[in-house]
Amino acid sequence: FASVNYAFRYQESATSVTYTGTWTTETVSTASGGSQRFATAARATATFNFTGRNVAWAAVRANSRGRAEVIVDGVSAGTIDLFQTSTTASNRRLMFQRSFASDGPHTIQIRVLGTKATSSTSTRVDVDAFVVTRGTAPTTGVTVPNVVGQTEASATAEITAANLQVGLIPTDNSSTVPAGSIISPDPAAAMQE
Repeated sequence: FASVNYAFRYQESATSVTYTGTWTTETVSTASGGSQRFATAARATATFNFTGRNVAWAAVRANSRGRAEVIVDGVSAGTIDLFQTSTTASNRRLMFQRSFASDGPHTIQIRVLGTKATSSTSTRVDVDAFVVTRGTAPTTGVTVPNVVGQTEASATAEITAANLQVGLIPTDNSSTVPAGSIISPDPAAAMQE
């Protein structure tokens, strides 16, 4: 038997997410769940309380995005710049991830800084969703296809054809895999037995 974490996606509208400052809800088909919230003013916050072993914040990376500070359990985890030079937005991207030694109650806060890269056209920061994993459950007979090196579209088609669901897509750099290609799937390609 292999063990996998239970993953739970919490939309920006979940009751466990509280907001301070001015946030606008935007209905958009490219968002997880069809909508997201955004703010541009400094000190606007989105706070998510959860119980789990891992947490991730999903948002949009675009040439019209600003910076946010991420605070985990009351401690700053750093500044995230959502700006990218491409004029095509990268939707449902994992902007920040944190793991903990065991399941437990935690808080993650996204604090809009009201700052931006020189080339950015806005200080906008989005909250699309949060993803939490907790616990483990045995699985058998699940085949995960090897999609390393494929484009996102090709990998999505192969994963969907295997009757699996594509989750949120983090971005990273690789010296061995071409830009725009899959570096590694999670879970890894294998027969889970």
